[in-house]
Amino acid sequence: MSMVTDSVRAKKDAVDALADDSLRAGQAINLTLTTPSMLPTLQPGDQVIVRGARADELRLGDIVLIQAGAARIAHRLIGWRRVDDVACLVTKGDHAPVADAICLPTDLCGIIIAAQRGERRLNFQSAGARGVNRLLAFFSRGEDVIFRAPPSLLRRIVLKGVRVFLRAGVLLLDRLV
Repeated sequence: MSMVTDSVRAKKDAVDALADDSLRAGQAINLTLTTPSMLPTLQPGDQVIVRGARADELRLGDIVLIQAGAARIAHRLIGWRRVDDVACLVTKGDHAPVADAICLPTDLCGIIIAAQRGERRLNFQSAGARGVNRLLAFFSRGEDVIFRAPPSLLRRIVLKGVRVFLRAGVLLLDRLV
């Protein structure tokens, strides 16, 4: 049993290394999403095309692939934060109420440029999609700030409003891509 597990782990490590090399070279790779963290923009089972990218190439609202420990996560770039003179990435899943821990530029694997959902191809690089993605980043950043505020009736009302705008933005994005 252990030899089989070791063999599977070795193959996974080899595939991961090949993917990392391709992304570092600026090439594109295909991956399948397995988590709901980007719902409703991206769904589990969506095939995404990830292109290697540097942090200085990113735009607010881009959906990025980040190395988080042993896992890779696809989340939206909602801002940057300076830490010790390094511009770190602030990311957040569309389905999450709060932002992730800040990411170093070296944690960036690439940018999701497109997705395939069944017969439908979603292009996140069109001018219209980029504009909506920036808007979604703005509302997502607002949701993070409001969610961290002390609980109150006003906080609940504003959070509901922000979530309505996020859903509307995703619907608009869905029509544009």
